Amino acid sequence: MKNFFALTTALSSMLMAPAAMADDGYYVSLKAGIGGPQTLNVREKFAPVPNVPEITTFSFDTSFHGGAAVGYNMREFNFELELMTYTSDYDQNSEDGAVVAKSGIMSTVMGNSFLEFDMDYPVIPYVGLGLGYAFVNFKDEGDKNHEAALQGMVGMTYPISDELSFSGEYRYFTTITGTTFGVYDSHSFSTTLRYKFFTTY
Repeated sequence: MKNFFALTTALSSMLMAPAAMADDGYYVSLKAGIGGPQTLNVREKFAPVPNVPEITTFSFDTSFHGGAAVGYNMREFNFELELMTYTSDYDQNSEDGAVVAKSGIMSTVMGNSFLEFDMDYPVIPYVGLGLGYAFVNFKDEGDKNHEAALQGMVGMTYPISDELSFSGEYRYFTTITGTTFGVYDSHSFSTTLRYKFFTTY
């Protein structure tokens, strides 16, 4: 009888544990990351101008980004509103051989959705997709653009506790419509610290 009671208790605990981990809840998160160098070749949109290079190459240095998000966790799905800022120095190399060091900054407002795959491992893999807007400012050019943007994410989450978790992810970001200087895209690695502050049972 004691063995039966112990077995019943163990099975009940096993069945209840996934449900507890999957509780719905609101959360806030802080994000920071780094992106690799990249090159952007841009062809002048307008008719060629004498003595003005038709193609300009922008060589972006390592970029840094940071921001925050608020969202809702619904079982294996997460939905959030993310605010991020990207900064990077870059060199402008024209066909005439001129090289000019400049800097740029970009702020984004993205609506992200994530699908998690909880397979009873210490970490939880996930994939995500985001749509939103990018506010691009090439400060030394005096050029500002508001562009539609898209991003995709693949990563893993490590639950530290029921409320706190840490994630590492690869993300690809791109402007959809293209800035004055062409379509901007980036490959980066991001980390996220997330705190769930409300749950429903």
